[in-house]
Amino acid sequence: LAKQKGFEHPNIDINIAYTYEAMGSVDDAIRCYGEILKDLSSKDAADSLRRRAALYAATDQCSLALRDLDELLSLLPDSYDALYSRGCLLILKWQSTMSFKITDPCRQRDLQHALADLDTVLQMRPDNIGARL
Repeated sequence: LAKQKGFEHPNIDINIAYTYEAMGSVDDAIRCYGEILKDLSSKDAADSLRRRAALYAATDQCSLALRDLDELLSLLPDSYDALYSRGCLLILKWQSTMSFKITDPCRQRDLQHALADLDTVLQMRPDNIGARL
């Protein structure tokens, strides 16, 4: 409504997305984060990628979550949170395909990437028990 009335503020887009997220309106929040991400140089781009990836993961849209985490890591290559999240999501993806052949190259690649991400996380923070497990 504020934007429709012509109110402009530097943080209005991210605040609208936060509000939708807080209200549980996931699709609207994802749409708002997408609007912010049209400009990856935006000061809110990294936070929008992180939050949209979390919403995708929470709604079983793993491939979209992984896409956003990859994009986040291209912006912030040393992002501990993004590496840890991507590693965990890749492990979940790998586990969800257990009915496929163990020699499937896609499964092997996912597992190798997950282990590499989690190994990097352990180098950053050796006390991370989740990554160690």
